[in-house]
Amino acid sequence: MYIWISKNWNLLVFYFIAFILLIWFHVHGIIYYDEGYILHAAMQTANGLVPYRDFDMVYTPISFASVALFFKLFGQSVLVGRIVALLISVFSLYAIYRIWKLLQGRTLLLILGSSFFVVWGPMHINFPWPTMYGLCFTLYTLLFVLYGLLKNRKYYFWAGVFSTLIFLSKQNFGIAIPLITLGSITFLDRKYWYENFKIYSIGFLLILLVFIIYLTSTNSFIPFVQSLNVNVIQKILVEKTLDTPFLSEGSLISKIGKLFFYTSPLIISLITVGVVYKRKKEYLVVPAFIIAFYLIGIRPTTDLDHFVALLAFSGLNMLLLCNYINGIYLRFILYITIILFIGVGFYTAYLGGYYKWETPLRNDNSFDSQNRVGVYLDQSSNSLTSLLAHYVDSKTGNRENIYINYYSPMVYFLSNRDNATKYDYLNIPLSYQKEIISDLKNKKVKFVILDEVNINEKTIVNKYIKSHYHFDKRTGDFLGYYIN
Repeated sequence: MYIWISKNWNLLVFYFIAFILLIWFHVHGIIYYDEGYILHAAMQTANGLVPYRDFDMVYTPISFASVALFFKLFGQSVLVGRIVALLISVFSLYAIYRIWKLLQGRTLLLILGSSFFVVWGPMHINFPWPTMYGLCFTLYTLLFVLYGLLKNRKYYFWAGVFSTLIFLSKQNFGIAIPLITLGSITFLDRKYWYENFKIYSIGFLLILLVFIIYLTSTNSFIPFVQSLNVNVIQKILVEKTLDTPFLSEGSLISKIGKLFFYTSPLIISLITVGVVYKRKKEYLVVPAFIIAFYLIGIRPTTDLDHFVALLAFSGLNMLLLCNYINGIYLRFILYITIILFIGVGFYTAYLGGYYKWETPLRNDNSFDSQNRVGVYLDQSSNSLTSLLAHYVDSKTGNRENIYINYYSPMVYFLSNRDNATKYDYLNIPLSYQKEIISDLKNKKVKFVILDEVNINEKTIVNKYIKSHYHFDKRTGDFLGYYIN
């Protein structure tokens, strides 16, 4: 142990600093939409409701189920959710460490690659979001595929296990990564492709079978399939309701810069394929995984928040290039490029707009001591969380049903109130909207919340609320409506 420490003191110093930074970033900011979506689902699960059967969920269950477990152990708060996210970040870092050691890369490159991951991954997405779970389990799948190729094929079993965990984190990555894994273990080890396939499949199907048994035993199998159909097949593939332009509006120079930035993981991966192919073919699995992760993740919604995890993963390619590319000047340029990317990543994470539209994390200097928060916010957000909780308390009894006709499920969580309907995510079919109205009637919901952004939307739910409830009070952008 002493010998290892004396040889790796620089790594220990780096990981200590990285851990402190991760803690800082994970205890700042709050997101009413996406983070609230996971925390409210975790709250409902911890309170005994069954996912998919009792409430609708766009994603597969590992993200909110893991948070629900921690809620049961440590209580329900934003901070507890961030602790779970911190653990996922640390596990991901450890996977990168093991991968790079297996590839026999230099320690300096390991430090740069880990820094690259930290600033573009968990520093930008610091809450328990499915993409970060998918990235974590993808790293472990890659690790065990490499172990199988370089050490012993028995490790393909664990590659299968983690491949299923990817699907249980986020569907799109859970489809792409198993396919690229199967391609890697068959084409890179053709002589034993059948044995490799069998070992991998046992691990994959074992976890999948456990999940199917759970769904069947809880009468949630059909609702789960229906959710996949509506939220993945219909919305994304058929209706394309989540599509955004690959490049947003701007000048020609701006578009060229964004094009290079958003395609950089793919460009670097293709260069890495050309360089590594001549050196060690087993290492081709690294750029292959990154290409698959990138292609399935960059669309249909292309923006910084969907892109950062893809970029964080691509840092491994840069390390391989630095390790194997010929020419001291080319290596110097690569080192400078990595350092610049790390600098830009830290700048956007700390000084840029947090997540999508939130204030920069540097402004979050006010600790919110409420039992259900426990993280640092800016002064305005701190006041809003308290005002919202007190307002809902003044209008409803403890755990009484309310309804929010806007994508801000964090309000349910902060106020510790149940959604009167099954739906937090409101980009839903007309039949579901009719079900919402039926729930409002049958459960005699007396208090609902709208947002000024969608106050004039011509949906049947909005029309029902306007005709059966009267405006009561405004809190921030939230508009409270009470039963007539």
